[in-house]
Amino acid sequence: MGTDQGVDLATVRALEERAFNAWPSLQTVLADGWVMRFAAGYTKRANSVNAWAPGCDIAAILAVAAPLYARAGLPLIVRLTPLTGPTADAELGAKGFCAIDETLVMTAPLPGPSAADPDVVIAARPDAAWSSGFAAANAVPAPHRATHDAMLAAIRWPAAFARLERDARTIAWGLGVAERGMIGLFDIVTAREARRAGAARQLVGGLLAWGRTQQATTAYLQVVATNAPAIALYRRFGFTEAYRYHYRIAP
Repeated sequence: MGTDQGVDLATVRALEERAFNAWPSLQTVLADGWVMRFAAGYTKRANSVNAWAPGCDIAAILAVAAPLYARAGLPLIVRLTPLTGPTADAELGAKGFCAIDETLVMTAPLPGPSAADPDVVIAARPDAAWSSGFAAANAVPAPHRATHDAMLAAIRWPAAFARLERDARTIAWGLGVAERGMIGLFDIVTAREARRAGAARQLVGGLLAWGRTQQATTAYLQVVATNAPAIALYRRFGFTEAYRYHYRIAP
């Protein structure tokens, strides 16, 4: 497991910025080219140390980050992207940090404008029904619901809180966030009893069509590398791998 150092770092930085803005943490601390994110422990993306400039000193940031995460009652997690440099992963491994959750960041050019799908209902803000259905389908633990809702409320760029309706009931949920010519797709999830019936494909199509209305020309998403069905779905929409990241968790 590792990060690809052959990718264009300007592209990585552009995608990282947008993904952070689309999935905001509750608190952010900046230090020496690193971003430390805190969100009461809900999702590793929002509770990890992230490189913000290429090739920063991993040992120095660990000394800064360790007491901050300990004070917050959180594990020390480092998210390793190509911005972290070529040696950080090995250095963390030597310190006993466990590697988990290799993830693909994928991008695709958006097709031309298309008609909106009437079954994909999009709102600019989440209502109680969307939030509860989305949280249930994503198995958000009850103690994290308030944090989850606060993170969604903190999104400042135009957002699409989407749901797919069939036979007068909601069977899929997803989030799209548009920023500076791109739309990010997050947490596309289908109710268990409705899976393998094209719901995710239909919802993704609806979100991409919405992205076009926001002047986006490119879409991006993040998907765990072991999720072969999701990757296959996204490839059918033209998504290809831009880079990978993974996490290292302190022993």
